[in-house]
Amino acid sequence: MRHFSVHMAADGDAELVKDGFSWPALLFGPLWLAWRGMWRELAALIGLYVVIGMISGSSPQLAMWLHVLVALLLGFEGNSLARAALERKGYEERGIISAQGRDEAGLRLAQAMVAEQAELSGQA
Repeated sequence: MRHFSVHMAADGDAELVKDGFSWPALLFGPLWLAWRGMWRELAALIGLYVVIGMISGSSPQLAMWLHVLVALLLGFEGNSLARAALERKGYEERGIISAQGRDEAGLRLAQAMVAEQAELSGQA
């Protein structure tokens, strides 16, 4: 069972963010950040790559290991960074959904939103 945090915007837009390790962030770091619109984090990552290049100098082995460490860090913290980026964009964390996968979590979210809307319209 996977856990997803639910983030809602003022206009009703909803985003799901999986808890735990992010394989796409590990494997596709900069592309993953750009795809998610995490521009600050992408700029920080590029800056970190520049620093790694300066630190490693003429040691390609050191550069490789530093890049591996950065990729692992992004894999472990990628979803937390995504949550923080959504918060900066005005999304509010509304809760947690447990499901087998993202599709099931989206379905459960839609069902909860329909039930909430029906409850609100029934009270009016």
